[in-house]
Amino acid sequence: MPVSLEAFRHRVASSVKDHKLTAAEAQQLIAEGPLTAEQQQVLRDELKSEYFASDAERNQALALFRMAPDTLRSNESDGLLDKVKDKLVDLAKDQIYRSRDLSIADFKLGDHAGICVRTQVKPLRPDDPLVVDDPHRAATTQRMEAAWQKVTWATVGGGIYPRAGFTFSLPAGAARVSAGFNSKASLGYSVLAPYPLETSAAGQLAKNLSVDLPFNPENAKALAEGTEVRLVGRGTVAANAGVGVGAQLADLGNFISVGASAGVNVGVSREGSVSLTVKRLEGDKVFVSLSTLESTTGSGSVGARVGVTASLRDNLPELGGDLFEQGGESVAKKIEKQISKWTSADLSVAHSRAKSEKVVQSYTIDLSQAEGAKAYSDLLRLDTRTADTLGAQGASSGVSFARLDQVGRTSSTSANLKLGKLALLQAASSHSEAHGTLRSAQGELTFDRARLDENYSGILSNIWAGKRATSAELIQTRQPGEPVESFLHLTQTVRGDKVTSRNDVRKFIELSSFLGAESDSLQGLADNGTFLDSFGKTDRTVDFFITDEGLQALGQVSPEQVQKAFGAAYEKLDRPWDMHYLIGDNQRAWRNTPWLATDHPRHGDIMKMLRSDSISFRAQDLEGRYRFLTGRNLTQDRAAWRDSEELSSLVSRLQQAATPAARAHVFAKANASLDLQLELATLASLAGADQVLVNNVSLHDTKSNRDLTLVHEGVIQDPQAEIDRILADPR
Repeated sequence: MPVSLEAFRHRVASSVKDHKLTAAEAQQLIAEGPLTAEQQQVLRDELKSEYFASDAERNQALALFRMAPDTLRSNESDGLLDKVKDKLVDLAKDQIYRSRDLSIADFKLGDHAGICVRTQVKPLRPDDPLVVDDPHRAATTQRMEAAWQKVTWATVGGGIYPRAGFTFSLPAGAARVSAGFNSKASLGYSVLAPYPLETSAAGQLAKNLSVDLPFNPENAKALAEGTEVRLVGRGTVAANAGVGVGAQLADLGNFISVGASAGVNVGVSREGSVSLTVKRLEGDKVFVSLSTLESTTGSGSVGARVGVTASLRDNLPELGGDLFEQGGESVAKKIEKQISKWTSADLSVAHSRAKSEKVVQSYTIDLSQAEGAKAYSDLLRLDTRTADTLGAQGASSGVSFARLDQVGRTSSTSANLKLGKLALLQAASSHSEAHGTLRSAQGELTFDRARLDENYSGILSNIWAGKRATSAELIQTRQPGEPVESFLHLTQTVRGDKVTSRNDVRKFIELSSFLGAESDSLQGLADNGTFLDSFGKTDRTVDFFITDEGLQALGQVSPEQVQKAFGAAYEKLDRPWDMHYLIGDNQRAWRNTPWLATDHPRHGDIMKMLRSDSISFRAQDLEGRYRFLTGRNLTQDRAAWRDSEELSSLVSRLQQAATPAARAHVFAKANASLDLQLELATLASLAGADQVLVNNVSLHDTKSNRDLTLVHEGVIQDPQAEIDRILADPR
């Protein structure tokens, strides 16, 4: 039975995957009989002269295939563009709609430099938002399908990536000094365009990677509506230096040795990028975006390690005689590896700071107007003067424009502590600020945003309480002649709480009363033990916004009001008075917040105990005294009191900030480690529940896939969405 053309193509590809074809393999290709014209064409596409060991073997194989000797191509005459085309034709013949990322060439230039050339094909699903949510691509799809031509959209791209670098290390007594330098760059482009669902699309794919890119107005107008071309250039230069020391601490015979090492590393890098995007719109219009970004990053890290090294392979065979002759070395090697993994301790702390400057200029240009066509040609040379001049004259000039200028700063710190393979601590925090101005025909918009993120996990959270992450963001915008608009956005998540207590669930239910979300369905659940105990492993989310009116209300409150509101939330949500001691009276615990009981004769003693160090040598004695006086737990109350002080301090500093930018800076520097359920309840009490918009307060049982969602009102419109909309369509 004759083999199918597809099967023959796969057979040929398998035979020449090593870029060689032997006489035996050639004989196998004609095992089913003489080749058809289509099969001969497959061989012309797949084979090259260099695949054969000699000219004689090549001519012998071609005689078997009934093909002329001069029908094969030679690598020597192939340029880089031909290689790209060949790869893409292969893709189209095989599986044109499968994502591919291929290396066309990888050149090594000496010991410290090289160049890599890559190409990529990434098809999009018919329901991909990039297609269905874009009116121009949707219009092209409808026109092609109306002409009885099935269509898909795909991104085809390529790039050249030069690189260079070197490192060296020198001994310096007990230490070792190292330094390094590296530079990376890229010059790439991509084309998002429609393709018919047929093999002939290979020609269009190669075409988009060769000569018909929109480098002039005529080529731009020839693109299908919705086609998007992007050219990107990036460059990075980085340097680093470090000092490390190591020492042998102890030797236990010939088997075990204990060593320690420590090191410090610092580095600095600078990155720059330029991107140019061209998108074909309706009629003779095109969209052009020019973006530049420059950033500088400095970093430093400190690390230390103590480890045990085992030397068993040289010693166990001596102890066991012939017992370990067969496989003894393999067994000893595995034992050594496990000892090294489980008897080491590693600590690392890293910090980095970065500053960036970003400029985005967007234009909509009518190419039917001569001045618009000139502005387009100038933009492709990165000259914006003509387009800016026309844009300032209004839409009648054929050019509309928008410009974003943004400065950002980011600082991050991380710490990791491991004992063997066990992660004892993983913590990271970062805060970022962005200040920018958007100018367009629609007016001017200035914004400031500050964000603080923290996440934490450790041996207890991984096994018991879940991994925690918090983020707090202050966003403020202003337009000429209009009042400042600002809002706070706070989020806290707990992921993988393997043992969710009834108190965790009850606290979520009680929170609804502070948010104005009480309902008949929630009444009674807070004291329903069966319901509270029905949750196992859970994920929890608290995500909310405070409106500008709510921020103004916060600006009128005093620290005393903050303390009282926090105390009320703490007593209701955490129920610190609900103590169950093994010995003693469990009913005498105070139900009012001790640090707010200023008229109590022992208030001074209470405050001294709350301010005390929780790890002092008197801690146990203080716990007993506090319990005797209040019937409550000192450790729990101390943590809540510190949270209330922290929240009061944050509100006070926000009040003192004179400008939106200053408030953003204060908020970015604030400690966001508060329990956001308590913070949410407190802020809702102070600002008013109608000024707190809850995006999501929910508890999800991951085993039963059951949800307890208290309230889900929606989100405040982030000004970034408006900025992105104007930059995408400046008309």
